[in-house]
Amino acid sequence: MKKTGLLVLSLSFLFLLFACNNTEKKNDTEKLDNEEKKSEINKTGETNEDFEEFYKKFVSDENFQIERVKFPVIGSNILDYEESEEWTTENWGMLSDVSNVDQNEFTVEILEDDNRIEHKIYLPNSGFGITYTFELIEGKWYLTERTDMSL
Repeated sequence: MKKTGLLVLSLSFLFLLFACNNTEKKNDTEKLDNEEKKSEINKTGETNEDFEEFYKKFVSDENFQIERVKFPVIGSNILDYEESEEWTTENWGMLSDVSNVDQNEFTVEILEDDNRIEHKIYLPNSGFGITYTFELIEGKWYLTERTDMSL
């Protein structure tokens, strides 16, 4: 009888040990999955920069923002129907976080795919609109297009 009790106790202990071990492995797997989603491996085998982390720094650090703009930028600052200017480091205005836009007044659209994110902010039927496009280039995010229109 003692052998049976000891056997049951041993089997119960082993069962609990394996159950806990599987839970830890599942948690470790979930952590790895989240980290992989956050920073995926690009074609050259390097880790891609996480957009959310890049964007927080991009909209808060003026020097970093200028470093991460691919000049010459596609698009322009459209001042009126006959006048526009190309973007340069000299006329660059710091971009703000799109989440700070009053969405009761403006329409905000964010279009995303794996290597490209586009922010559009506009006032419907007004001639006012801003479009920013970010692209993943060699594992890092850069602003490649900017159009500001205030007609």
